[in-house]
Amino acid sequence: MQIFQSQFFWIFLTFYIVHEVVQFTLDLLNYYHVKKQQHVPPSFKDHILQDQFLKSQQYTLAKLDLSILGRLIMIPFFWVLVFLNGFNLIDSFTAQIAGWHSLSHSVLFVFVVAFYFFIVSLPLKLYSVFVLEEKYGFNKMTAKLFVIDLLKTTGLSLVLGMPLLYLVFWFMRTAGTYWWLWVWCAIMSFQLVLIAVYPTLLAPLFNKFEPLEEGTLKDKIFSLAKSIRFKLSGVFIVDGSKRSSHSNAYFAGLGKYRRIVLFDTIMKQLTTDELLSVLAHEMGHNVKKHIPKMIVLSASTMLIGFYVMSLLIGWDGFYQAFNINVSSHHAALMIFAIAFEVFTFMFAPIINSISRAHEFQADAFAVKMMHNKAAMSQALLKISKENLSNLTPHFAYSFYHYSHPALLERLQAIEKTETS
Repeated sequence: MQIFQSQFFWIFLTFYIVHEVVQFTLDLLNYYHVKKQQHVPPSFKDHILQDQFLKSQQYTLAKLDLSILGRLIMIPFFWVLVFLNGFNLIDSFTAQIAGWHSLSHSVLFVFVVAFYFFIVSLPLKLYSVFVLEEKYGFNKMTAKLFVIDLLKTTGLSLVLGMPLLYLVFWFMRTAGTYWWLWVWCAIMSFQLVLIAVYPTLLAPLFNKFEPLEEGTLKDKIFSLAKSIRFKLSGVFIVDGSKRSSHSNAYFAGLGKYRRIVLFDTIMKQLTTDELLSVLAHEMGHNVKKHIPKMIVLSASTMLIGFYVMSLLIGWDGFYQAFNINVSSHHAALMIFAIAFEVFTFMFAPIINSISRAHEFQADAFAVKMMHNKAAMSQALLKISKENLSNLTPHFAYSFYHYSHPALLERLQAIEKTETS
């Protein structure tokens, strides 16, 4: 087979094997580490009951089981696509519908490959929602709502993704040597627009947002925002409980569209001071410019990736490595999408380390703003307890995977923070 004659195939295969070995090793390390913890750690004895702790451990193990199973399932389905001529069959199928070498051919190819992987992952998604989450009391999703969400998500993917893909492939064909720069600009502009309009145009398609009622909480939120010159368009309660009893709070949007969103579940779990501490934490991300910094980091990574792709796009071995007979822009983009994580996985802990540093800074900001260590600590404890978070992750697993510090690390850092 031509695939074995490609140098890129052997390079990709090496990285792929290392990547999978690392993922499975970390999952298994965390699994057996969590399984050994049968008693509430001393640091949490005054906050979490033994049965609550055991339930959180069981939930963590169940999710790890599903994660490992998902990886084991995805491996053969991916290589079947490569070795059984899958990419070529999809290429031929989409060409017959849209016409060889047309922009529509390229766009349709991407959607069909994406649909293939979606179908492969769908049974696991259904199991996660309707079995695992149901077993531990989190799922509130009905089959009808699941289907409605699926249809809405598919519709949005077509309405938003299709024009972007047409633009991307048009640039790849017409922009010459610097097509990668134009593609990067198009995708980054698209992402920034989505961030800006998400809270007002997209999120309401899935959830109902009600303005926070007038009262002490709302007054204190706006007073807090005013004290740090944080502009926001409003504070809203979202009906997250119609899908899950997991709790959350977040900021969304840019500029004048920026808003605070509180899940109805978290409103029932936290006191006013605890809620304010959580929101001060989120405001801290903005004051410390964490969001722009992470956007710049993501954008830089993407720019480098597209430049590397521009160097490989004319190399036959690039396509032969995936058993693709006809080189094309859509095949190159798909290879890039598949190979990107495999070749960059070693940078994940670096990016997550930066994210964890940001979380520590935001926690410290909240404590200093509220002059209240206890409120921030209690909020984190309650959210972790209600969400059955893993209180005892393996250090290697959390170092690699966690974008937020483990709970104990956050509580210890908060205790050391000066409130003055």
